[in-house]
Amino acid sequence: MTIQHRLPVDGQELVALEYNPDRGGVPVIYIHGIASSVLFWENGTQLTPILNERHWFSLSLPGHWPAHFGANFAESDLTAERITAWLAAAIRQLVGDQPVMLVGHSTGGFAVLALAAQNPGLATAVISLSGFVQGRWGGILRPLQLLARGGSIGRALFKFNMTLSSLTPAIYHQVSGLYASDRRAYFAYPGLREATTRLQAAARQLDLKGLAAYFSRMPDVDIQSWLPRISVPVLALTGDADRIVPPQQARQIAAGVPGATRVELPGAGHMPFVERPEAYGAVMQDWLRRYSG
Repeated sequence: MTIQHRLPVDGQELVALEYNPDRGGVPVIYIHGIASSVLFWENGTQLTPILNERHWFSLSLPGHWPAHFGANFAESDLTAERITAWLAAAIRQLVGDQPVMLVGHSTGGFAVLALAAQNPGLATAVISLSGFVQGRWGGILRPLQLLARGGSIGRALFKFNMTLSSLTPAIYHQVSGLYASDRRAYFAYPGLREATTRLQAAARQLDLKGLAAYFSRMPDVDIQSWLPRISVPVLALTGDADRIVPPQQARQIAAGVPGATRVELPGAGHMPFVERPEAYGAVMQDWLRRYSG
């Protein structure tokens, strides 16, 4: 059973999908990465059995379809503080004062760290997958950040590139592989074509103006100084060949959060759950069983 929640927050609307509401234990909140969707976490082959045992939510990043920014949204709103406050307000609408386990990928991995740092008592544990504390990205995303910061011509080229990359399911499927380091393992993943087809349909609905604002603003984000405030168990899981968010970011997380655990999966890039599914699944299942009841 899946329930969609529309969550009004500060003049905009976030969206969450709720799974297995009849299950007990600590709810798990998953937050996707930039330019992705609340549909990102569905049908994860390695984790499907354990997720079916749990009450969990997939929460949108602000401004990511089917969520949307409000009429008064300004690019200057996209600070670490505001993003964190919006997500925290949405989570409180979903679960009240009940603590949750937080899991996020990439920009979602940044968000779950920021949430735990800014909201004591919100989280029982945090898993940051390919997450970061500093938002200057690498790999194929770095040129897009530069375009988004390049005035009207740069913004137009940014939007053209984003539109082209999601033009058809076949194009989106191939472009998604650019996030991986081990492309052979990536494209061999069971169910990948189904997943990328689903995500391509969502990508076609993205607010490109809002997305350009993210790409422009995120290089200025730095939450390194927030990390010592986190007092719950933190796992920083990354691929040691990630070019989008280099593994140095996971090392900074582990050094900055008291008692944090760092796991680097050999040969994996920005999609470790697809490139190294068995190793990823073993680590995740251990943490989910330990900290979500």
